[in-house]
Amino acid sequence: MTWSAEKANELEADIFLSSVEDAATAAAVKADPLLGQIPAVKNGAFVADADKSLVLAISASSPLSLPWALDTFLPQLARAADAVK
Repeated sequence: MTWSAEKANELEADIFLSSVEDAATAAAVKADPLLGQIPAVKNGAFVADADKSLVLAISASSPLSLPWALDTFLPQLARAADAVK
């Protein structure tokens, strides 16, 4: 879902997941003064994936895509969980 940067201070999340166009976009989110207020972003628990294949495998999952997607995605999620304070 789309979340307005002006409402970033209302989003309380231990882990924040998002798909992004590229690594530069992920860096821009982290550096944004409004989006950087999100606790998960501030604490390093922001998972921003630019891998279109992974995003599609999760969002339009199938019995064939899920095992691959989980093997790829779960380590990212685990790193974010480790950053939760």
